[in-house]
Amino acid sequence: EIFCRGASLDPAEAFFWICCLCINQHRVKEAQARKEVVPFEQFKEEFGYRVASIGHIVALMSPWYDPAYTKRVWCDFEMY
Repeated sequence: EIFCRGASLDPAEAFFWICCLCINQHRVKEAQARKEVVPFEQFKEEFGYRVASIGHIVALMSPWYDPAYTKRVWCDFEMY
């Protein structure tokens, strides 16, 4: 609610992307464990569509001096 007020957004119409609830990134690792391959293009299409439909992101950077967020491919994808 505080973020919405600061960004002049109506909290009733603001939605927040919680990555692990929007797309299961770990399914790629699970598929690899089963000796299956998830083509990057398929992952890119599914993930890209979901991220693009959000419009804006608020990244949580932790720890502030060396955020793990910037070291994960899907997080870079979100920022892009």
